[in-house]
Amino acid sequence: GRKGSGKSAICLMVGNIMSRDSNNYMLLLKPESEELLEDVQLSELFDNPASKQSCFVAVWKHVIYSRLIQVIAARIAAKPGQSIRSDAEAQLESFIRDNEELVNLNVYGVVREIARRAGASVKADTPEILNALFREYLSPLVKTVQNYFRSINAKYYRVVILADSLDPTWDPEHNLDIQSDLFLTLLTMENKIRNDLQDRKGQEVEVKQV
Repeated sequence: GRKGSGKSAICLMVGNIMSRDSNNYMLLLKPESEELLEDVQLSELFDNPASKQSCFVAVWKHVIYSRLIQVIAARIAAKPGQSIRSDAEAQLESFIRDNEELVNLNVYGVVREIARRAGASVKADTPEILNALFREYLSPLVKTVQNYFRSINAKYYRVVILADSLDPTWDPEHNLDIQSDLFLTLLTMENKIRNDLQDRKGQEVEVKQV
């Protein structure tokens, strides 16, 4: 829809309706203004389509799971003061404390972090860069969230991902292939997140994306 046609209003309405159900974990993906001003020249980071796809999957996993663990932590913190933390809850809170900077990164912040790790002379599609990101942060993050949902019986819960205003800085006079691929990758994440959060009995957290 065109600007002003009500897309953001619909997103807000959907979020308000779905947040009424306490079984829903609501994640809003919306770039902050300072993030948009610092947009990275994505086209400079990649040599081939396959590595680009792997990188974008890593970016969205980083952002989605980081948002999710923050939403879970907020729910834990809202419990009555004397509530005893389960092992999974304590592990989750400890993970956030130990990884505060990475947990708070947004979409382009993750891309910048990958670029920083790559350095001036190395492309982001160097396998070791993504391997290190998965090894040091993403894999432990996903495992921490998995343990939490397994501890509360995953089949009763739903993760709702709302995305809005992802393209305000796009300039139609320039090549938008990289930006388009980044956001098309987001559309593939629903099944990836659902598969990640399947428990040992095959029960799944429901995942919805708008």
